[in-house]
Amino acid sequence: MEATFTKNGRTLKSIPDPSGSGNIGIYYEATPTEFERVKNKTYTTPQGNLSGERYVAEPGDGKQYVLHSSYEKQSNDNYIYLPNPPGQEVDNGNVDLFNAIDADKSIKNQVTGTQLPNTAPTSSDQPSPDGGSSTPVTPPNETKPGNAKGYLIYPLQMRGDQDRIMFHAHEYKSGNRLDPNSAELSPVKYIPVGIKVFLSIQSPISDQNSVGWEPDTLNPLEKFAAGASRRLMGESGAKTDIAAAVLEIYKGAAENLKVEKGAAGEAVRTYLVGQAIGVNNLLSRLQGQVLNPNLELLFQGPQLRPFNFTFKMSARDAAEAKEIKDIIQYFKKNMATKKSKTGIFLQAPNVFKIQYQYGDNTPHKSLNLIKMCALTNCSIDYTPLGSYMTYDDPDKTMVAYTMSLQFQELTPIYDTDYEEFSYGEEKGQTIKVQSENFIGP
Repeated sequence: MEATFTKNGRTLKSIPDPSGSGNIGIYYEATPTEFERVKNKTYTTPQGNLSGERYVAEPGDGKQYVLHSSYEKQSNDNYIYLPNPPGQEVDNGNVDLFNAIDADKSIKNQVTGTQLPNTAPTSSDQPSPDGGSSTPVTPPNETKPGNAKGYLIYPLQMRGDQDRIMFHAHEYKSGNRLDPNSAELSPVKYIPVGIKVFLSIQSPISDQNSVGWEPDTLNPLEKFAAGASRRLMGESGAKTDIAAAVLEIYKGAAENLKVEKGAAGEAVRTYLVGQAIGVNNLLSRLQGQVLNPNLELLFQGPQLRPFNFTFKMSARDAAEAKEIKDIIQYFKKNMATKKSKTGIFLQAPNVFKIQYQYGDNTPHKSLNLIKMCALTNCSIDYTPLGSYMTYDDPDKTMVAYTMSLQFQELTPIYDTDYEEFSYGEEKGQTIKVQSENFIGP
């Protein structure tokens, strides 16, 4: 038996299993990234080790397919009997096969190692509000059970092999950071709390690395005074008359520069008078000239990177509506300032670990790594469609939400982070950037 199933642009193929067992293989069309990720890998299953070749097909139609599962060939070649749900019968054109592909996670979990929720997509399309009406829109009747709260996720039917972004709140524990034996502050401790949030990656995706450089000046008199001051500080027996010492420095500068007489000497005196009375531009005002400032751009220090994310969320059933509201509350609550039991002090809010991931919880190698971040702003647009519209459910859920998050890294990026990157959490993950072929922070 060989057949092709298509719905809403998705393609599935039913072809003989390449292992030669005579079974029927159900393949789903994969992106090039998914295809290469699965190809040439070995997966451990309850039945033993299976090579990646069992999971990849190139049927010659210009597309690439990954095996979802393999079933025993039936006497009637026009039918395939899927084990999940039991007794479900799927013929060549039955679109229920797509729901079965998403609902049956057992094989896909073995392939990708992920444990994302076991949910099928809704059978109804997302409602299309008319934009100008405030009449409530009735959501699809189908509902899905909530997850076990080991995580929050949107969309609920996110595939196990879909790339995503993960957020995980951590407690900020500074402790005693003043180690007298180190020039650096002792590191802050980040302790994971609560559950994780998984969201589909939405554009734009960007980062901005910057370093502090600022222009600065050092004119000839200041240059000489700096050198003389260093010598003065190095002399045994500190001078008690600071004013006399400063006058001696400037006098020595004038003599050293050989400008005591003539126009140049007058210019130096004008400059010194201006400095003495606090008029910095006196020389320019009276003589139309300035001392050579020796202007240079000088390094001032590192800067902390900002990260902005925008997520558009619209519920397609009651379970997803609750999930969206839980996600919004998750970020708002974890960014809130904490009150101490006595009320005398306020404690720092939770901070966040942010990680782009492949579908199998592996850090994404071709997107930037992000250190621990503080959530500085969480903005929710409850009417992103331009008008007030709700579903006709008991909670009057909004038809759509837009959540904008503004983060800032807690510590700067250093050159060593491009060799070994650490999130800073206790028992956390350390990434060998160069040897593991990551793009780095």
